[in-house]
Amino acid sequence: MNFENDFLHMADKMIPLQSAYTTPGGESGNGSGGVKKTSVTVGNQGGRPELPDEEKSEKTQANIAAMG
Repeated sequence: MNFENDFLHMADKMIPLQSAYTTPGGESGNGSGGVKKTSVTVGNQGGRPELPDEEKSEKTQANIAAMG
């Protein structure tokens, strides 16, 4: 163990992947082992920008009208 740690520096080379799926649930590193969840804001405009109403298809306009 000393040879690997002190001379080969294996602990520095073999760091596991850190992604949203492998990190602990909280940023504090409490070891809860869950996926970190983020809150979605109401004004989130991700994805394709919405078309103006006059450029939307008839089917899309009908779906919007049916939703209320």
